[in-house]
Amino acid sequence: MKVNFFITKDGILKRKQNTVYFVRKNENGELEKRILPINKIYSMFAHGRLSFSSGVVSYLSKYGVPIHFISPEKLFFFQLQYHLSQIVIQFL
Repeated sequence: MKVNFFITKDGILKRKQNTVYFVRKNENGELEKRILPINKIYSMFAHGRLSFSSGVVSYLSKYGVPIHFISPEKLFFFQLQYHLSQIVIQFL
């Protein structure tokens, strides 16, 4: 069963080979790296600042995992989806 994955902290999505990591600094300034089980994720929701590379976007599109960006400061919501080798950014 696939689940929604919520990112509530600022960080970076990185891809190394066939693995996607979420990397962030903890309260002590040390780097934390978490492996994301992409084949078990239905959709991702980013509530913080998130950086990522085209390699991550390519890999997520292979598994059909959209990223939804939510910004409470500017009161907007948009999502990154992938359709037939195209990236669609939709403001809602």
